Amino acid sequence: MRARTDRRWTAKEVRERLLHESWSWPRYELVGGQLLVTPAPGVAHYRAVMWLFDRLREYLDREPVGQAMLSPAELTLLPETVSQPDLFVPPRSEAE
Repeated sequence: MRARTDRRWTAKEVRERLLHESWSWPRYELVGGQLLVTPAPGVAHYRAVMWLFDRLREYLDREPVGQAMLSPAELTLLPETVSQPDLFVPPRSEAE
């Protein structure tokens, strides 16, 4: 992952200009005004994400407090952030 430090980006700019170019790869995220550009992960990364997804889904079938989801998905956890996690678990009320 590399940070572009020559300027501060806004969430609006990232959404309007960059996410429309390529929704999945490279991955564009915004943290603290810094644009983070991440290349596509390798096979080992995907295997780890899928293993964790399967374990989470098994748990959430027993304890229905959330729903396991995979990218691509844009999350705004804090104002002026744009995150695209590989895997996330929103509360069930927000996932439906």
